[in-house]
Amino acid sequence: MRSTRYEWLSLIVVISAVVLFGGLTACSLKRNPHFVGGRSPEIANPSASQIFDPADRAFEDARLRWRNANISSYDMTISLEMTSFVEPARMVQVKVRRGDVLSMQVVDEQDRRGGLSFYDKYKTVDLIFYRIPQLKQEGGTVEVDYNSIYGYPEKIRFAKVAADASFTFKVLRFELVNAEN
Repeated sequence: MRSTRYEWLSLIVVISAVVLFGGLTACSLKRNPHFVGGRSPEIANPSASQIFDPADRAFEDARLRWRNANISSYDMTISLEMTSFVEPARMVQVKVRRGDVLSMQVVDEQDRRGGLSFYDKYKTVDLIFYRIPQLKQEGGTVEVDYNSIYGYPEKIRFAKVAADASFTFKVLRFELVNAEN
């Protein structure tokens, strides 16, 4: 008889918990009138006009400034400083003409550290803009400073818990050039 009573009490507790949880969930959904099909509308139907994070707003403003400037030929010196290494930041000169990379080389001729594959993701301003949302998806913290005139990213600080995953990327020098050069 006790086992039957115990089973009934257990069943009542489980049913009560389910009803309580369901009621709380329903209440929270009623408080958010924009909740759509299990997702908020920003997630269900993302649009460029629905930006709530100030960092995202700064990104969109800077990217628009860059696009409106219509710059396709420039020289820039970029650097990467890994926070886990004691080596100095490596500086790389990039020449872009009509949107295509004309050349990419290490500024210091004494620097013998090998390939430049890390810089492939940052060798044009358009690629840098493309990379920023990717870094945000990787987790960690992403902080970006943008040029006030042309909008290109001047500095990206990426910090992740993993020791070898943090770095600071900088555009040290940016110069517009005539496409004929």
